[in-house]
Amino acid sequence: MDGVFRNSESEEIVQFTYTGKGIIPASKYYGFYYSPSDQPQAFQNVDVNLEAENGYWKWHDEGDNGGITKKIGNGWYYYEAWF
Repeated sequence: MDGVFRNSESEEIVQFTYTGKGIIPASKYYGFYYSPSDQPQAFQNVDVNLEAENGYWKWHDEGDNGGITKKIGNGWYYYEAWF
């Protein structure tokens, strides 16, 4: 378990990392999280816009940081994040 992450709207997620590879600044993380509000969120619940695309959501932050998230069950989501 990575921890509980809250965004600026006070929505929380409980995030788990399954694996990661690479050395920053070229690394990628895979895992899942639970969203009590059943809303998709970005990695560590950072405040960025999510764009819906073909059954998943993607996000971008500064530089080439970004990721995707996909719903896998009620309140549960898979994620990939790269930096």
